[in-house]
Amino acid sequence: MKPRNRATLILCLAALLRVLRALCRWDEWALHYAGYYEPILRHLMMGRWEKAATTWTGLHPPLYGIVYATLSWLYSAPGLWLLFSMLCSVMAVLAVLKSQHPMSWLAGLLLATDPVQLHYAAEVNNYPLLAALIGLAWWARSQGRWFYLGVFGVLGAWTHVLGGVTIGLMALTSTLRWRTLFLMAAGAAPLLPGGLEILTDVGNQRQPPVDILQSATDALSRFSPSFLLLLPLLFLGALKLRGMAAVWTGTALFWVLMVAMGIGAPHQFPYAIALGVPAVVLIASAHDHRLLVRSLVTICLLRGAWVGAQDSARLALMWTDADAKAAVSHVMDSMKPGDAIVLVRGLSEQDDDKRHTSAVLWRFPPWEKMRDPVLPRGPRHLMGNPRKWRSQTLYTFDEPRPIIQELDSKRVFTLAYGAAAQSGDIARHPSQGQWRYFGEIAVRSPSPGPASTAHD
Repeated sequence: MKPRNRATLILCLAALLRVLRALCRWDEWALHYAGYYEPILRHLMMGRWEKAATTWTGLHPPLYGIVYATLSWLYSAPGLWLLFSMLCSVMAVLAVLKSQHPMSWLAGLLLATDPVQLHYAAEVNNYPLLAALIGLAWWARSQGRWFYLGVFGVLGAWTHVLGGVTIGLMALTSTLRWRTLFLMAAGAAPLLPGGLEILTDVGNQRQPPVDILQSATDALSRFSPSFLLLLPLLFLGALKLRGMAAVWTGTALFWVLMVAMGIGAPHQFPYAIALGVPAVVLIASAHDHRLLVRSLVTICLLRGAWVGAQDSARLALMWTDADAKAAVSHVMDSMKPGDAIVLVRGLSEQDDDKRHTSAVLWRFPPWEKMRDPVLPRGPRHLMGNPRKWRSQTLYTFDEPRPIIQELDSKRVFTLAYGAAAQSGDIARHPSQGQWRYFGEIAVRSPSPGPASTAHD
C-alpha cells in the first residue's frame, strides 16, 4: 500500500473513533466542566482582554479557557466544544503521521487507537488541545524547525504545565536547544506569577493518597491491558532514541511528582495524555522484524475495535432508551416559555471515568445553542450550571441540592435519574406537584398537572 493511502486510512480510523467518543461525551459533565470557564467568557464579552488572558481555571493556564470562550461567543452550541476537542485529538495523530520518523505510519496508528487518547478525546477541557500541541511539537522537532517547536512549546505551557514540561524536554534534547528554550521561556514568563501562586497554595494539595491496586485495576478496566504488552517495546525503543526516552521519562517523573505533592489525583489519568506521543514514537522505533510490526498492527486494530464497539453500544443504548424518551417527551409537551428544566443525575460515577453517558441529556441536542443566561450568586456547580435552551432555562445538578426550591422560574420541571432517582431528598419547588415515574426516571411537573406515584 502506498504511504499516502496508508496514512489516509489511519487518519480516517482516528477520526471515526473520535466521532463516536464525541457523541458519547454529551453528558452532564460536559456542562459541569464548561461552567469552570464561564469567568473567562464574561471577561471577553465585557472587553477585559488582559483579565481573560490571566485567569487560570483551577490549576490550568488560560489558553483553553480563551478558546472555549471564543467558541461560545461565536456560537454557543455545546457540540462545538466537543467538536473542537475531537479535532485536536485528530490533529495529534496527523502531526505524528507527518513527522520524519521512519515508521511514522506505525506511530500514527498507535496514537490513533490509544485508549488513553480516546478516553479524553472529546472533553470540555484542555487535555485534547494538550495532545495536539505535543504532537505538533514532535513534528517540528523531527523536521528540525526550532522556531515552530518553540511556538508550540509556548502554547503548550499556556495550555497545561505538562505541555511546558514535555515540549521543554523535547527542546532540551534537540540540536538547537538553547534558542528554542529561550523562546519558550520568554513566551511562558507571564504565566509564572499565577503558576507559583497556585503551586504554593496548600489548598491545591489535598488530593487523596495513592492506592496502587485500585488505580491499576481502574486503569486496566478503562484502557485495556494493551499498554502492558507494549511496555517492553517502549523500553526497547528507548535504547535507540535516547532523546525521546528522556522526554517520556521526564514527563512520567513529573506526573509522579504532582501526585506525590497532592496536586495530581492518583485515581485520575489525563496526565497520561502527555506520554502518548513520546510513547508511540519509542514503540514504533522497535521495528526490527516484520512479524513484530504485524503484531503491533494487530494490537492496534483490536484495541481500536474494542473502544469503538463499546462507544457504539453506548450510543445505541442512549438512542433506544424508552424511559428517557418518554420522560423528556412528557416535559417538552408540557413546557411553556420561561419554564425551568432541572436535571438531577447524582454522583454515580467519578468525573474522570469518561465511559458514562446520559440518555436524558441527549434529548437536548448539543447542536442547539445553550447560552449562559445568568450570573449565579455562587459557584456554578452549586447553582446547576444554568443555560438558556430555546425559551427555557436548563439546570444540570450533579447531586440533589436545596437551591432547586429557590429557582426564580414560576414553573419548574425536575427530572431525577441515575443515583438521584433513588434519592428521596430532592428539594421541591413551590410550583411542583408529586413525582411521576417513567421507568427508572422520576419527573416532578408543575401543578396542577399529572401527579401520580404509579409507575408507567
